[in-house]
Parts: sequence; C-alpha cells; structure tokens
Amino acid sequence: MRLRAAWDNESMRRRLNSPFQDRWLHLLGTALVLVPFALGYSAAARADDSSKVEKCDHKFGTVAVSEPQGGWLYLRQYNLSSPSELLRTMVQHEIAISGRLQIGTSDKLRQRVLTWRGVAEVTKQFQVPTMCLDATMPDASIIKVTHPRFRLKVDIRVAMPASVRIRQILRTPTSQTKLIDGKHCEKHREEMRRYILQRWLEVGRQKTLVITQIGYAEWLRGKLPAEIAIGHYNAIAGLDQYRDVRLEILIGRPQPGPKAVEALAATLSGLMPDCIGDDERFNWYPRIRRGIRLRDGSGVAVMGEQHPDDLCEAIRQQITEAELMQAIGRGRAVNRDTSSPLDLDLALDVVLPIVVGEVDIWKRPSLLIDTAAQGVMLESAIDRVHIWPELWPNVKAAERAKRIPSLPGFEPVTYQLVGPKMNRRIGHFDRSLIPNPAAWLEQRLGPLRIIP
Repeated sequence: MRLRAAWDNESMRRRLNSPFQDRWLHLLGTALVLVPFALGYSAAARADDSSKVEKCDHKFGTVAVSEPQGGWLYLRQYNLSSPSELLRTMVQHEIAISGRLQIGTSDKLRQRVLTWRGVAEVTKQFQVPTMCLDATMPDASIIKVTHPRFRLKVDIRVAMPASVRIRQILRTPTSQTKLIDGKHCEKHREEMRRYILQRWLEVGRQKTLVITQIGYAEWLRGKLPAEIAIGHYNAIAGLDQYRDVRLEILIGRPQPGPKAVEALAATLSGLMPDCIGDDERFNWYPRIRRGIRLRDGSGVAVMGEQHPDDLCEAIRQQITEAELMQAIGRGRAVNRDTSSPLDLDLALDVVLPIVVGEVDIWKRPSLLIDTAAQGVMLESAIDRVHIWPELWPNVKAAERAKRIPSLPGFEPVTYQLVGPKMNRRIGHFDRSLIPNPAAWLEQRLGPLRIIP
C-alpha cells in the first residue's frame, strides 16, 4: 500500500534531506535516472548489470542505480541503505522535492531523473569582513545562507522628487496567459502596444523606456518608434543609459510559481519548506489584501500573493518585487528635478514600497492611437475605413471609435470632399509630421477643399 498521508510525506522528506546537509560532497556528480537506464556515480560506473537493477511497481517503472565502490555505509546512521533506497522512497511516496534532493524531468534525456542542488560555502580566503550594498537587499534569511553573521547596519530610504509622477494602472491584461501564451494574447499585446504609443504621444514623443517580460519584449521589437527603448526583467539591473528618459513604463511582473520558489528554498536551506499543495495539480499562492500608498496619505486596496513559508515568501519577493524596484531604478527617478521630469507608469497589480501619485483602472486605448502615431486622427468613419481598412474593416467598426484622444501637438482641420451633398468633416493633424494636411487628404480621398 502506498503511503499518501501528509504526515508520512513530511516524515519521508525529513529523512531524505538529513543525509545531504553535511555530507553532500559524497553525492556530487551523482545522477539517478528512471527508465530505461542510469547514469552512475562516475563516468566509469555503469548500470548494465541486471543484478543491480531494482524493480518498482510505481508508474515510473524500473529503477536503475550505479553505486560507487565501497557503497554508502555512512548513510546507515540515517536508516537509509543507499541512493537506490532514497530513490525508491521518493518514487513510491510521490515525493518530488526533499530538501536539496529532487525528482524532475530531463528534457535532454526525456526521462525522470533524481537531482541534487546545493549551495557552495564561501572559501576561506574570502571569509573576511564584508560590506554589502544593494538597492534591493535580500531578506536576511537569504543572505545568511552564505553569510551567517550578516547584520543590517543601515537602511537608507529616499523620497521621490515632486518632478516624478508615478501612476499605477490596475487590472491590465499583462499576466502570462493574457500577454504571452493565452488564447487571446495577440489582442492583448496590441492593446498594450497602443497604450505605450498613447503615453509616448502624451509626453510629446520624447525618449521612453518600456520594461516587460522577455516574451512580450521580443514581440514588441520592430513595432514601436525608435525613440522607445525596450528591455525585459532580469536583464536590466545596473543599467544607466536610460537615466534621461522622459517616460518609463513597467508592464507585467516576473512571478515564479510556488513549486519553483519552494525548490529554491529547499536548495538554500537544505530543509523542506511548508509547501502549497502536495500533489501534481496546479496550485497558486494564497491571496492577501495589501494597500498601495498614495501621495495624499490615502491608499488603494488590492489583492496580492503571499507564500505561507517565510523563506519562500522572501525568495518570491526577491524575484518579483525586488526586480520591479530594480526596473524602476533605470530611470534614475531620485536624481530628477523640474528640468528633468519623469513619468513612471506601473501597469501591474503588485504593491511596491513606494508612494504612488494616482491609481487608475485599465481602459483599452482607442484604435485612433495607431493613426495618431502617423500624425493624423480623422473623425469621419467612412474616411477611416477608406484609408485604414486593416484597423476598421467596415463603417460600423469605425463608428465605435467616437472620442478623439486628447493629445498634444494636434490641431483640427475642416475639409469637404468635392461632390454633391458632401458634408464637412474634421481631421486632427500633427503638422510636425504632416505639414500639408490638404495634400495628404487629397492623395488618399480625392479632390477636396479645406475650410478655414
């Protein structure tokens, strides 16, 4: 009978973990592979001797293990006879992670494997008094893994200058499913692209930086004006070339799943954390209420994730919140003044340790933003269909865009097509891009006259 109780699984994890806390060097380089062959303790070791193959009735099948000469006698003190016993215990009790010992899948071998991950100690020559400086200092529980005598001496906090305008937009379609690999991700990608264009137009087409997930960053390349730089999370720490941007936009967030965080916590501590779920089903973080702090002293409540294990939560925050703070730092907001203002847009629902100027709810940008980037917005639905059929395939679709976005640099121009019963129409032009609206309209709509 297979043990499935949570108490039994936890007991097994503790047993499996304990041998590797102090004696991990004995296992370095070992790979145990499930079905149909094994990689041994060394390149010379092979598992082709059928007498060394142990049978297992679990769904993963045969277990093949190569053991070093002399065996694993020291493991007896833990009531575990060999790595094959460890492997059998993990497989039969469906324990995927046990401290620094994990069962996973090798894409290269296309098989289930038993792997070990650990943390190297700081070598003796570097065990000297050390000063750590970091804008996003990890929690002490993480630092003490390699620096057990760590003490936080100074926590410096700097207020954002009044010339920095921070705006957070909630409920944006920026999750992995909506923006990267979901069924309707192309629609959401286009909406976010138009949002970027709209904000770029609103700040007068000045230098802009967009930081987002790598998948969306790659999709955006070549689809935005040259004045808009694109970066992605986990590749922006320390960069200084964006210190003079007028606008910075953060889209989405880096967020690992609970299993990835729990595996990292097990590796760092050598102990099994309190896990979210104990099976192969999809499990996500519990949700808690947090508050976005506003400049006027009020706040806006949002729901956010929190892992119940303290070390796991510290790791999750270092991957998510700390990386977002690193991204914010690319615009060098603390160095701004009235001569170098910065607009910072946060298109995400994460609560960060900053004071926000305003909080808005996501609204889809108008399709007219695409034409505004070209320097023109037309009020006539018929003319929109005639010039941009890829945006508006018919008049009914074009009529949905009733409100003309309020953008700087545009001025209205009234025109009338030549012919009977032609009504006057209005177009809005940016003359820095289209200095002669009459010629532009005639080229696309035919003979017309401009009405002063």
